[in-house]
Amino acid sequence: MTHMYKRQYERVRLSASAKIFHGDMEIEGLKTKDISLSGIYVIGKLQSYPLELCRLSIRGTWLDAEPIFLDFTARVSRRDHCGTGFQFTQMTHDDFEILQTFLLYGSPDPMDLGREFARCCPFEVEGYIPQHSGHQPIADLTC
Repeated sequence: MTHMYKRQYERVRLSASAKIFHGDMEIEGLKTKDISLSGIYVIGKLQSYPLELCRLSIRGTWLDAEPIFLDFTARVSRRDHCGTGFQFTQMTHDDFEILQTFLLYGSPDPMDLGREFARCCPFEVEGYIPQHSGHQPIADLTC
């Protein structure tokens, strides 16, 4: 029997520099592999660091020259021999809009990705107060 695994959110390739802040510790010289609506994968040996909840800063370019800057908090969701997957826990509304734009432009299927946006936001967007418990409808967050 073959098990088919489909990620909950579409991943888009992103090669950018990453910096992790955890307490007084600052880890530099990392690179990202890909990003989705729910998280990011960072390449590098991070197994020896006691990371759970941390802040990440991503700096790179896309569309051949456009800068992308994202700052957010995240928690470790998985680790393997190549790197670490982080799940977003919080970001500002401005960073969320940058993330959406990057994902839409980088997606091979923007229409399907747009439907993902319409469902819900899997993390807290700073400055938005939800009217109910649970995940935030993205339609309430986007412009």
